[in-house]
Amino acid sequence: LNEASGGGLSVSIPFSSSGEGATHGEGATSAGGGLEGVPPEMDSYLNERGVPIIMPPLKLPTGPVQYDSQDWLDDDMRKMRNKYMHDGTFFQRFANGLQSYYSKDWEHARECFQTILERFEDGPSRYFLKTIEENNGIPPNNFTGYGAA
Repeated sequence: LNEASGGGLSVSIPFSSSGEGATHGEGATSAGGGLEGVPPEMDSYLNERGVPIIMPPLKLPTGPVQYDSQDWLDDDMRKMRNKYMHDGTFFQRFANGLQSYYSKDWEHARECFQTILERFEDGPSRYFLKTIEENNGIPPNNFTGYGAA
């Protein structure tokens, strides 16, 4: 990001095949309404100042991916796992909460998921707790333990 002459910010994004960046500041639009130097298909990813508002679609590699059990021993993986494993609270609480959830013991499940969320940012725990709260802590009569898309 760079300071634009009008006091706003501008961003330099490499869009051309030559690798040159196109800098966009406030009001840097072309006659066609798009931003100068930006392919039309990318206009929807930039706001009026040329700042990306969402990421372009993710393109995943195709074909097989090599798996190596040694990956779990990598320093970065150890650091990530340590957050959840150093005292055993996370996995034990989540397993207990999940078992209670499926067994329709939602009072205990709520306690487990709340304990996790006090210490960790965990999407699955948040999902199960939200479901419990949306049903006032009482599993519906037709509760199966899973949802259908």
